[in-house]
Amino acid sequence: RELKKEEVMACSEYLKEELKKYAPEWLVAVGGVALTALTGKHGILDWAGKRVGQVKGSKGFALLHPAFVLRSPKMAGTFEAGFKALRSLSNGGETASKPIKFKLLTPGQAIDILAYPKSRFLTFDFETNGLYKRDGGEIRCVSMCNGEDTWVVPIQWNEQFSMMLLEGLTESGIKLCAHNSIFERRWLIDLFGREPLDLSFDTMLLDYCFEEERMHNLEAVAGYWLEDAPSWKLSGEMKENGWTWESIPQEVLYPYSAMDSFYTHK
Repeated sequence: RELKKEEVMACSEYLKEELKKYAPEWLVAVGGVALTALTGKHGILDWAGKRVGQVKGSKGFALLHPAFVLRSPKMAGTFEAGFKALRSLSNGGETASKPIKFKLLTPGQAIDILAYPKSRFLTFDFETNGLYKRDGGEIRCVSMCNGEDTWVVPIQWNEQFSMMLLEGLTESGIKLCAHNSIFERRWLIDLFGREPLDLSFDTMLLDYCFEEERMHNLEAVAGYWLEDAPSWKLSGEMKENGWTWESIPQEVLYPYSAMDSFYTHK
């Protein structure tokens, strides 16, 4: 069971003395009760594997509770990814604390990349303000990665070159890959009536082939298979700021999309 408020309060003075005595560089909140007690944040699934600011003079980090993982074995990959991220951060790793570098392109520049690719393999990702075009949704940006460079392309809905870029993804001879590609495929089918010409890989489906029971969202997959993948989910920040996928600022959305394409490729 979760601790009662009075039980948490009973431990708080002891914890305060321990922190004063040892002054740890890192303070790790293990589970939702610890997260809320230490930071005031709610929703451990939104914050697990991430920095949670400064906590009583120490760098704060959140992890799932082992008892929760024992009850929900599908979270084991996410649990392991959190420890990898914490290890990287505590060792001074930049990958786990900083977004990857990307270039902002116009749709016209991105069309040139599809027409004259440096690589025959490209990952891509859509960020939208809704799940479906039929419900009034629009694509806000497209990110792409060829293994060396990562790009983000803001989309102006119904603008000529934006639509040419999206249609180009259905016609390009480049081998394409996406994570949970049914999302991008559905958008392209709704827009142009056809799927990409050569969508060769879906990293989510590939992960299912290895282990059906664990979580298969991109962050969990990257965290399980890679040593340096951070947690870049935005659900906690979106709740704290009252953002939706339509209102989330570009300066937050674009790095998030770039991370999606970069780690899908990696």
